[in-house]
Amino acid sequence: GERARLLATLADALAGYGSHFAGLIAEESGQEDATAAAEVEAALRLLRNAADEAAVASDGGVVAIVCDDRAPLAGLLQRAVPTLLAGSTVVAKPSPKAPSAAVALAELMAQSGFPAGAFNVLHGDLEAIEGLCAAPALGRLLFAGEPELAKRVAEVAGRHGRQLAD
Repeated sequence: GERARLLATLADALAGYGSHFAGLIAEESGQEDATAAAEVEAALRLLRNAADEAAVASDGGVVAIVCDDRAPLAGLLQRAVPTLLAGSTVVAKPSPKAPSAAVALAELMAQSGFPAGAFNVLHGDLEAIEGLCAAPALGRLLFAGEPELAKRVAEVAGRHGRQLAD
């Protein structure tokens, strides 16, 4: 209940910064302005419908979400919303090509009342993913993006005895 309320508060805050987020996405990912604005709208729908989402089975542990630059906000939130509702801690690893939306989202989440450490951003490339997969505290590893990159992330996870979760 509390996480759903916080996600609704986050939706209201994101709505106020929608054009800023769209600008970040367009600048870093090369998307057209209209496409970036549509991604922000998709992210808002995810947040506003959070109460209807089924929480991901979780023990409240750490869940890492690796994202590419195709949908740096909506793709991340598609994985993060149910995970946050389940009470998990999220470590977001955005694409090095488009990290600003994840960083700005983390700032907005803090301003919206999320507890410290509920949502974290890890920068880097393949070495950062290696580090996530090697971390003993990691409970689940999720991916949002292109299938080809998902295969590479799954290979890294497999080297550490982990699976890329659905």
